[in-house]
Amino acid sequence: MNNFQFRQLNLLNEIEPLKQFHNRLFKSTDASSEWLLWYCTIHGKDKHARVYGVWDDSRLVGIWCVEPKIFQHGGIKIKVGRCFSVGIDDDYRRRNLFVELSKFAIQKEIDLGEFDYIFGFPQIGRSIVNAHIKAGWYHVQNIQMYSNKTKPVEPTSLKDVNTSSLIEYLPLSMNNSFIETIDYKNTRWFKHPDLLYVCLKRYESCVIVKPYNNVCHILDLYGISCNVKIILNALRMLAHRHKWQELTIWNADNERYHNDIIACDFVPGATNGSSVSMLAVNINRSENIKFDSCHIQMGIEEIY
Repeated sequence: MNNFQFRQLNLLNEIEPLKQFHNRLFKSTDASSEWLLWYCTIHGKDKHARVYGVWDDSRLVGIWCVEPKIFQHGGIKIKVGRCFSVGIDDDYRRRNLFVELSKFAIQKEIDLGEFDYIFGFPQIGRSIVNAHIKAGWYHVQNIQMYSNKTKPVEPTSLKDVNTSSLIEYLPLSMNNSFIETIDYKNTRWFKHPDLLYVCLKRYESCVIVKPYNNVCHILDLYGISCNVKIILNALRMLAHRHKWQELTIWNADNERYHNDIIACDFVPGATNGSSVSMLAVNINRSENIKFDSCHIQMGIEEIY
């Protein structure tokens, strides 16, 4: 008979078992201890991510992580959490452990009272979506993965489109969007200890991309529509020259840049990448969150 224990991990003292379990769970990531500690503390002093775990004696067999965010909703800034890196060891599936761990973590977050809501972004079609629902989450909306199969395109002028390792401008906060500072974005994209990200800019508009293998994934974009489209078309031309198989991007039906993405020949579905279901759980609020339009920065679920 297993004696499961649920508790919050101490990141400084338990980063090694967290890394070992994380890499068993997400087999393609091979995250380092340095990366995990970096990501969990990226928001600064006293704003660390929290990691909840379920243990079978001394063995970590499940994790549930949440990081602090600020979200603009209805013109008001609210504190929210973003749930990430959740799952149960393969050997411990079908024991309702994820539901129990999720309920445990949610109750701890209710007791702490820091957030109004917590958001999660599991892949559509996975059993973990229903496990979230059983634990008290509810569906907000789907965010589809779109792609552009790279092929010859009309030559696009690269004038005024350049690469940068520094973000200098941010637009005014958009409604139903995460509010992230310039310092946070520069740390997130350009001080990553393990990976390379590229920023394409045109004046004060910007697209952040991650090239890997034969795919290029678009993680974030902002600025005025005409400049965003010019950058996306320049990226399409570069993708063809570099022989990437496809460009991918998350794009909800109510995304602020939805029409701009479609105008650049992105279509639903991708060979590389999956759509996600945006879920929420209420912490300090009684009413369920909903919105007609949003800019859920497309890379929010891309943490590796």
